[in-house]
Amino acid sequence: MSSESLSCLVVLIVAGLSLFGLIAFIARSYRNNSGGSLVSDFLFMLIALPIFLYYSSVCVNWARLNASGVAAEATVQTRDVSYGEATIYTISYAYQVDGKTYAAKQEVRESAYNELSEGSRVPVRYLASSPGTSHLAGPYATRFPGWEAMMVVLFGSFTGVLVRQMVQHSRSPVASVADG
Repeated sequence: MSSESLSCLVVLIVAGLSLFGLIAFIARSYRNNSGGSLVSDFLFMLIALPIFLYYSSVCVNWARLNASGVAAEATVQTRDVSYGEATIYTISYAYQVDGKTYAAKQEVRESAYNELSEGSRVPVRYLASSPGTSHLAGPYATRFPGWEAMMVVLFGSFTGVLVRQMVQHSRSPVASVADG
């Protein structure tokens, strides 16, 4: 198992445990009658669950492409640069499988962006069961953003727990000191 596949597995495990832990925490709070707002808990889960599912699907597809993806050659169609808080380099590419053309767009490192031009040939990997699912391979392959995914999930889970703790403490009665 490659280190990147291991990263993917670790992200899935940590993200799943974080989400499970948060759900268990919320359930325990309601069981102990110290629960927060049902609406805020529902909204938080409505946000956390899709993020978890998105990063899980990214992780699973990435692992499947690297483990059993079919090698092919694609042609760079366009190159784009976006400037903002960070500079993002993107290329669009097209490849053929059984006479059908598929197109995809992917962020790349600056060095790959500078090396490639429209019309350049690049290696890709695609899923035989879903030829439209692909990513760049070889020297243009990007690393799985596993640590980013894990940080998003962990930060979201810990923030949810902290907010719930603050809500619970703000609702608990404050003991007063009797005068005399």
